[in-house]
Amino acid sequence: MDWPVLLALALLLIALAVYGYRARPDSPVNRWFALQTLTLALWVIGIAGTHASYFPEFWGRWTFASASLMPPSFLGFTSVFPDNKRPGPVRALALVAAVAVIFALLSIFTPLIAHTFVITPHGLRRRPGQLMPLFSLYFLISTFLVLGVLITKWRRASGQARAQLRFYNTGLLGLCIGAITTNLILPALTGHSEYSTVGPYFILPLVGLIGHAIIRHRLFDLRLIIHRGAAFLIFIGVSSTAIVLILKQAGLEQTLESIQIPAETLVVAVVAAASLSLPIAPRLSRLLDTYFLRSRPDLDRALQEAARRLSRLLTASDISLEIEATLKSTLAIDTVTVLTDRSDARGLPDLVNEAAWAMATPRPTIFLLAREQESSRRPRHIDILRNAGFEVWVALGRGTQKSGVILLGVRNGGEAYFGSTLQFIEDIAELSSMAFEVAFLHRRHIELERDRHRLEHFARMGRAYAGLGHEIRTPLTTISNLIALIPDRLDDPEFRDVLTRLIPGEVARIVKLTERLRLMAPAASAQFGPANIKSIVADIVAFQMASGGRIRPRLDAPEHLPMVHGDGAQLVQLFTNLVNNAIEAMPYGGELIVRIRTSEMGQERAILTVEVIDQGLGIPKEISDRIFEPFFTTKSTGTGLGLSICREIADFHGAILTLKPSKEGRGGTVAAVAFPVVLEGVPPASLTVSSEA
Repeated sequence: MDWPVLLALALLLIALAVYGYRARPDSPVNRWFALQTLTLALWVIGIAGTHASYFPEFWGRWTFASASLMPPSFLGFTSVFPDNKRPGPVRALALVAAVAVIFALLSIFTPLIAHTFVITPHGLRRRPGQLMPLFSLYFLISTFLVLGVLITKWRRASGQARAQLRFYNTGLLGLCIGAITTNLILPALTGHSEYSTVGPYFILPLVGLIGHAIIRHRLFDLRLIIHRGAAFLIFIGVSSTAIVLILKQAGLEQTLESIQIPAETLVVAVVAAASLSLPIAPRLSRLLDTYFLRSRPDLDRALQEAARRLSRLLTASDISLEIEATLKSTLAIDTVTVLTDRSDARGLPDLVNEAAWAMATPRPTIFLLAREQESSRRPRHIDILRNAGFEVWVALGRGTQKSGVILLGVRNGGEAYFGSTLQFIEDIAELSSMAFEVAFLHRRHIELERDRHRLEHFARMGRAYAGLGHEIRTPLTTISNLIALIPDRLDDPEFRDVLTRLIPGEVARIVKLTERLRLMAPAASAQFGPANIKSIVADIVAFQMASGGRIRPRLDAPEHLPMVHGDGAQLVQLFTNLVNNAIEAMPYGGELIVRIRTSEMGQERAILTVEVIDQGLGIPKEISDRIFEPFFTTKSTGTGLGLSICREIADFHGAILTLKPSKEGRGGTVAAVAFPVVLEGVPPASLTVSSEA
């Protein structure tokens, strides 16, 4: 007798419907799932009651009435699943529901659908009513409509939604083929319902696949927790049941009962002992952990590695790349987008970019977009982000300052974001927020340093202009006094000789001062581009070698050197001044060394240093702090602008110019210029270089 089993199946379906509804009664998916499962349970109850021979006429009509209500419930669930949106084909759903109610009433109160249900030795017999063909047509059309909606949504879905639809699609297709064949097509062709008790068993694959999706893909977000002990019991129960059914079909059950032990008890004992045995238990545990998503990568180790990498001094773009690489490699996420600036959308549409920045929550915060249900109060930007394929939104920042946003798409294979995964993302967000804050402070420090250098530049220029005024006033005073004497002494040949000799010299002195001062503002005529420092310095050294004399210049440089981003003419002026200063510091001759070397500051950046080393008397300590001041000089014929101009050119190129005593044991001075250079074609950027470079 199959009716007790069918009744147990119906009770199980009712329990599942109640549990699904109570889990989240505000969710359209849960409500429609409960209704769908309840109509299946009512249909199974009708079949069980009919085959139990208690009032078969009533239960037979009950079965057809319940079957009439199944198409609208399936259509409603399929329309909202899995994204919790309102039913798409609203008009079609209303029409199917209206027809379902009409057929249900006709089935219960009239013989127009089916009647005269009788249990015979050959099975259930019933007579079709006048509207049976119309009822069959309604059921087939509704079934194809449900499958059409499901297949359309499956083709358009991706990631986790596609995985959920795939399981539901498989189970529903099996139910439709099996149940319609055994409970509709065969009775219509043969006139009896001998196989009507087989149809409800096709519900089991559907329920199993839905359960699979609930457990493994959070189908209804029930937050179902399967502990390892419960997982072992479920495995033992399912495996034992399957083995018992196979033994019964093979006729071996009686053979096992010959040893005076019930077959069911023996099978359960053997399966339990095998499952808990030492060779099988660890493998089974890993298999169950993998299925229930407890198997995960070593998140603690991944977090330590991420902390190590993010603890370095990085730019905002470098931090973004580290975050993307860590989350993609550790959690297998299809899409990871890190936004650090509203203007830098990383290829996202403007609407999605604005929606990402519109979320206002404390930082850092994780917001699960997939758990937001359909509601009139739900912010519109959540829908925008969900429609763009993102499931998790993460805010970065410290306190009230938002420093960035992380958008996470679906995981490979449709895996869900569970507790351990979310905790790892939150830890990464904390580390990233601190890294962004450090990068911001470092950038602010560089900006303050640039402002300080700019103020120092203005101060130097102010002193230079003041000195220029003082220096120009002397020749102007001389010229003014001579001009004042012209009316009285113009006829004096000696005065005319002094006039023609002094005035041109004083004017030339003024022109020279103003020309040297103009060079202190290198931005006026700068033309930046790739500059070959080695070629520039080699030409200057070659010219000095050709000039002869007691100076022995020598160039010490490797064969291959990176290019410097700068203005070639100004760099020629810079190194010409430094070489001339070194030559003037060696009145008795000696060796002049120009050395070029590089030191790496990472995979993409380096420092190129040019050292001009002389064997002169060196710089006295009492004037070492004033050597870069405009118009300060120890030479009788100097203007005091040479080193000031060199420093201005170096600062303008983001370089550092220093003068220090030589350490080569022969006395003298080392004038070193350290340039920041960028390797592998990355755009150049100014770096802060230590004064010890």
